[in-house]
Amino acid sequence: MDNLIDINIAFEKNVKKAPNAAALHFNDTFVTYDELNKRANQLAYYLRKLGVGPEVLIGVYSERTPDFIIFVLGILKAGGAFLPLDPAYPSERLEYIIKDSQIDMILSNTKLQLLNLQFDLPIKKITINDYLNEISDESSENLNLTINSNSLAYVLYTSGSTGKPKGVEIARNALNNFLCSMLKHPGMDRNDCILAITTFSFDMSIFETLLPLYAGASFVICDDDCAYNGKKMMDLIKKHEITIFQAVPACWFILIESGWKGNKNLKAVCGGEAMPRSLANNLVDLCGSVWNMYGPTETTVWSTFTKVSSGEDVVPIGEPIDNTIVYILDENLNILDNGEIGEIYIGGEGVARGYYKKPDLTKERFITLRCDNGNYTRLYKTGDLGKKLADGSFEYIGRADLQVKVRGYRIELNEIEAVMETLQAILQAVVVIQTLSHSDHRMVAYYRLSDDNTITTEQIKNELRKKLPEYMIPSLFISVSNIPLTLNGKVDRIALGGQPIEITYDEREIILPRTQMEKDISVLWKEMLLLDEISIYDNFFELGGHSLLAIKSIISLNQKFNITLSLIDVLTAGQSIADLAKIIECEIVKNADENDIQEILTLIEGMSDEERIKLQESIK
Repeated sequence: MDNLIDINIAFEKNVKKAPNAAALHFNDTFVTYDELNKRANQLAYYLRKLGVGPEVLIGVYSERTPDFIIFVLGILKAGGAFLPLDPAYPSERLEYIIKDSQIDMILSNTKLQLLNLQFDLPIKKITINDYLNEISDESSENLNLTINSNSLAYVLYTSGSTGKPKGVEIARNALNNFLCSMLKHPGMDRNDCILAITTFSFDMSIFETLLPLYAGASFVICDDDCAYNGKKMMDLIKKHEITIFQAVPACWFILIESGWKGNKNLKAVCGGEAMPRSLANNLVDLCGSVWNMYGPTETTVWSTFTKVSSGEDVVPIGEPIDNTIVYILDENLNILDNGEIGEIYIGGEGVARGYYKKPDLTKERFITLRCDNGNYTRLYKTGDLGKKLADGSFEYIGRADLQVKVRGYRIELNEIEAVMETLQAILQAVVVIQTLSHSDHRMVAYYRLSDDNTITTEQIKNELRKKLPEYMIPSLFISVSNIPLTLNGKVDRIALGGQPIEITYDEREIILPRTQMEKDISVLWKEMLLLDEISIYDNFFELGGHSLLAIKSIISLNQKFNITLSLIDVLTAGQSIADLAKIIECEIVKNADENDIQEILTLIEGMSDEERIKLQESIK
């Protein structure tokens, strides 16, 4: 719809209304609307000279800093489109995305080693500080451009069932429709401040960054580990008087389990995967309002919304946002009656143009449906099962294929399997999801070895990390002699997913806890990992742990011992019980009064003389 207000126009109006208002906060500084606009304008004029305009896609390779926002605004102001390139991704995945998208320009900041990426393409790499003088010479006034609403706004790469990620093309009218609709439900205005915790390569970040600029509000860019650190989230919510916080269910659970007491001035927005009723009821008690959102990347972030109330029923995904239509269809594309379960199809302004440079895949997933009135409408086939309720809202049931949501990330299990099967030692791989609790969903990889081959879990993980981001690495790898099949000869994923998880130790010696501290950690880990026995030298993550379980462990230990461990402590130095025990013991001693130190040292049993000396030196 051409009457939608474009992101550029909305942002520039907000600059004019409140030029000195804070647009974004980062660490202990903030950037005003006026400063952000001027820097984006200078970049836009510079990009125009380089030929950037409609349908020109620019890669953005940046850390979570204000630079990323300036890059995006500058590209949009120049009429181009942006493609986030996450520095946390493996280089092989980044190289594939760069080649597949055929971009001819990448913006980055100087801290990143972009030149280490290996690709034989004539791509212009603009490291901002190297071109700072040239860019600063450009005008800081708004550009006078008329940009077609059907032109490309951004491309996001998502997991692909063929073993390779695929790019989703979102046009400006789809982006503008999303932003306009979100101003109404769940709502945002210039008095709001939102906490931005989502990685910039994930479409939920659009809500956290571009929507505030569209509304005249402000947002806080936090560190990469913020989503896994309940204490940091609590501190930032309080410090910046956050009024809107969007997160996936697992992140909300972390915040609550960290001891968050709630905030009646906070609007809680939940999406990315199904919202558990227990979480919904918790948030209703803790927050001013709670909103459940639903939508795939292919339909521009969120396609439905509902304001959540306490109850016992499944939390619905609600009604369509503006200029959006939702159908529940059977396998013959017939519209189903209320209450009947079928596949969710989404149409309207938010539907993507398709998959970037993949016409066959686009034709498969984006269909045209003839409606009862004789008109045709273009729909996206989500692969999600759902039903329409009597009140006109919708309920999400689950996936109809091998695509899953794990901690908010959309993952094609086939992609992981395809990469595993490229390894010479692996003949067949099947990845399933095992749900152990409302916030603990683990990917478990079962594999058959080819003849006379062996491979360790660590070797498999190392190979996968070359091609897949960390969130796509399964928690457990289990070697099996046979993969169970259904009666029609297909892989029986239900049978695999229902198997009890058994950890083999490859004949390693089980070293039992020696100190009370090690015993306390061992009890906690066994409970979380559902294991009968753990050696104090076993690696937490090799046993099936993941970052969210690590955070739960940290929260419990911090509360028990009144310390402030972080996820970084576990990732860098505390992946075994023995290592973590030493870190905790040091923290306890550092926080103690001098009169208590000797008593504490005496209570720490099992330490060698050498360890005691090191501990005493660290105290000094």
